[in-house]
Amino acid sequence: MLRQFDIVVNPDAQEAQIRPYLVILQSNLLSGLASIIVAPLIARERMAGAQRLNPIVTVAGREYWLATHELFAVDRRVLRAAVGSISERRDSIIAAIDLIFLGF
Repeated sequence: MLRQFDIVVNPDAQEAQIRPYLVILQSNLLSGLASIIVAPLIARERMAGAQRLNPIVTVAGREYWLATHELFAVDRRVLRAAVGSISERRDSIIAAIDLIFLGF
């Protein structure tokens, strides 16, 4: 079962060239839903992010921006097993989501 803040490989091969990973943002309490909310990871050199909106995370020794401003829902059946987790970044991720929806 995928858990909140798990990292999965982007199942869309074309999109994965720029956004190779997705991070699960949805609460574990909603695991019965067919869809799941994710945000992509974009290599740090590919975009100019804002650290409060786009926390920096490391996957396999490479830095990525968490593109919270690009969050979307995907059918959970297309996602494979987690390749990692960024649960230790929970506070900065929640702060980024709060910034999007609440403005602070």
